[in-house]
Amino acid sequence: MQATHKGIAAILCVFDNIQDKILIQEYLELNLLQLGRLSETELASSISQVIDAYRYLAQECSTLQIEETRVSLNGTVKLGTVD
Repeated sequence: MQATHKGIAAILCVFDNIQDKILIQEYLELNLLQLGRLSETELASSISQVIDAYRYLAQECSTLQIEETRVSLNGTVKLGTVD
């Protein structure tokens, strides 16, 4: 599956050998942690973009379900499985 969505880094090249598959994706300078403290508006915008891309992936890939994104009571968000 080649994901084509504005919220997903484009795959530029795939190298495949017997043991590994290596993806070369578009270069994005920072990750969310490197942005530092975000304002409430910036955080809402960032999370909205992530959720939009995640929903797209969930529709395109039947094994990925948005319910598999789990949130602890202290606000930690992780991908996991639904029991």
